[in-house]
Amino acid sequence: MTMSLVLLVMFALIVYVLQWLSKKNALNGVEYQREISKHLNAPDEPFKLITTITNNSFRIIPFVSINERLTDEVFHSAKVYLLPRARLVRRVDVSLPLRGRYGFTGATIGGGDFLGLSQSDKWFSSKFEVVIHPRKAHGNYIDKVLGSFLGEISVKRFIMPDPILITGFNEYTGREPMKAISWPQTLRSGKMMVKNYDFTTELTATVVVSLDFLSDKNDMLPVEMADLVEKCLSIAHTVCAELEKRKIKYEFYSNMVTSGSNGWDHVKEGSGSRHLSHILEGLGRAMLFKAESLEKLTMRVAKSQKHMTDKATVFIIPNREDMALQIIKQSGKEIKMVSVISADKHK
Repeated sequence: MTMSLVLLVMFALIVYVLQWLSKKNALNGVEYQREISKHLNAPDEPFKLITTITNNSFRIIPFVSINERLTDEVFHSAKVYLLPRARLVRRVDVSLPLRGRYGFTGATIGGGDFLGLSQSDKWFSSKFEVVIHPRKAHGNYIDKVLGSFLGEISVKRFIMPDPILITGFNEYTGREPMKAISWPQTLRSGKMMVKNYDFTTELTATVVVSLDFLSDKNDMLPVEMADLVEKCLSIAHTVCAELEKRKIKYEFYSNMVTSGSNGWDHVKEGSGSRHLSHILEGLGRAMLFKAESLEKLTMRVAKSQKHMTDKATVFIIPNREDMALQIIKQSGKEIKMVSVISADKHK
């Protein structure tokens, strides 16, 4: 046997051993982790999917295949190699176009043998979710009703000043309420004068979303209602964002059933980015199910406002405005200021 033949046999033996070891231990020591940059996102808003593959062994893995299914429509795959004790971090921009809750369960990682002839697959579980909140709704009808609703809040605040805290006097313009006229100052100056108050009364609002009002059954709404439900959720986003913009505190009620979590049927009064995000997450999780009728929902709202006179309430409903108004008036007599936005009128 010549030296070259001996070397060839030894090389073949080494290759065989490496091939056998790589097939047997293809994914031993491999770890997989996944996270996202942002949990709550707008439709089509990019967020990053961060994948970390770690080789904790002291051997080279010739190639590693990564197959991650985010949704039925979104699928990511890649092939890489890993050096000993190496870590690979991949950051992929992802966006989802439709409102909803998306649960991601994990990935299939494949490890190749030394010669690249076969592959061993292993499932790595990595449960997390992304919530896509609804877009804002815009249109003349919404602007008109919302403007009227916000106008009621402004007027109510103007006629409810604290009568104890007077900061000065101004000449009467004709727009002030009669009770604001200061007769002593009018006699002294010879002109009609009105009091300037320190507006310490903090008026608040209530946003109510009702997906249906025909029964109390926790049934799935008809498929043809889907578009109107989406409009209701988008309108709610618009209303809450406008209240935030005007720094008006508000609470939120709904009869919607949410996917993956409960607690969005009533969000206590507040304001700020965290308050709005909490409501938007609930709107993103909303399903085509209702938990109660409009009548019972209205009774819940009315009960919380029983002794209040400074609440302005806007009901967002899918359709049948006349019927909804009748139910609201009968079931919510304690509710003082009511506006209704019907999704079927939004074009």
